[in-house]
Amino acid sequence: MGAEHMTKPVVAYIAGFTAPEGKQMGHAGAIVSGGKGTAQDKKNRAGSRRYSVGRTPGQTAGPHAQGARRTLAGMRKRIRPGSGPIIAIGSMALYAIALGCFLALMLLVISMEEGGENLSSSTLDMTRIVVLLSQGIGFETDSLSLSIMPLLLTVLLIGLVWSFSRKICTDIRAYVSGVVVWIFINVMGTQSLPVGLLDWPALVCVKSTVVFSLGFAGAALSKGRSLGSCVNLSVIMCPTACAARSGPA
Repeated sequence: MGAEHMTKPVVAYIAGFTAPEGKQMGHAGAIVSGGKGTAQDKKNRAGSRRYSVGRTPGQTAGPHAQGARRTLAGMRKRIRPGSGPIIAIGSMALYAIALGCFLALMLLVISMEEGGENLSSSTLDMTRIVVLLSQGIGFETDSLSLSIMPLLLTVLLIGLVWSFSRKICTDIRAYVSGVVVWIFINVMGTQSLPVGLLDWPALVCVKSTVVFSLGFAGAALSKGRSLGSCVNLSVIMCPTACAARSGPA
């Protein structure tokens, strides 16, 4: 098959280069006829089709590894446009599902102990509140205000963003698309809550951005991204971090 019909790199190992001339050795030697089908002839034919050929297993491994690296690089380029939303949705979904399961079980146990109505119906609202609270977004009711960040949950959420980013992509374009989706998820999570927000909508976006940025920047640094990429990411993060510290007057 010609190289023009192949979309993937081809690497071949041909045995028999050390066979004495004119002597048949095994199956490969049995099909040699009229000087055609020798190891050198096979190599010449494969080389004319731009296939990588190795005379020994060690020589074959080099082109094979290079071809695998080129293929992986192409795959990363293809998934890069959608990798940011995958990071945001994946890390948030994993965090929210685990948190929701724990809260549902806790509310069920409280209902059984108190003997009152089933509190598990409030699991969805409680999960949204704790997800937002984990990012420093406070709430208030008629009787109290809640603005204390559960730091361990915050670290866990940042760690999930770090893990997804490190596995998928730490490109600056993935960061931009991922943080947009992350902000959208959090803004939608503030809708129709049974409690009021202490923070302005703009500050909700800023605090959400800081959490996602910390996880993504940690992944970029751990993967040894270039200094320029890290500087570009820090330039984006610094204004949002300063705004989150200042807060509303």
